Amino acid sequence: ETAHWQSEQLTLLSVRSVNGQKVIGKTPLSRFIVRAMADGNARSLNELVELAHAENMDFGRKKPGRVIHFALAGLKVNGYANIIAKGVWQLTPKALTQARNSQEQPDKTGSTATMAGL
Repeated sequence: ETAHWQSEQLTLLSVRSVNGQKVIGKTPLSRFIVRAMADGNARSLNELVELAHAENMDFGRKKPGRVIHFALAGLKVNGYANIIAKGVWQLTPKALTQARNSQEQPDKTGSTATMAGL
């Protein structure tokens, strides 16, 4: 049963360390959230769900709103997102700065890195 539930779990949001710094954007879901909110504007959970559907994001049998909500909650815990109003989220200046910086830094191969593959 444990193996079954582990196979059913989506990776919601991953924060990985690069050169000792936390970087958001390791999973497809976290890359989607950063990409959808990179303009700095606040987005409602419903709007993010609609954008995810438009990009054909695969949530398996999970409810997209619930998955995105918990990913945003993970961003909030790590200081990358804030709740602006009920159901409305915005990336923090810290997240936006990190997103811009990671897009400008070359990776190990010499190519310009994006937000962990955006």
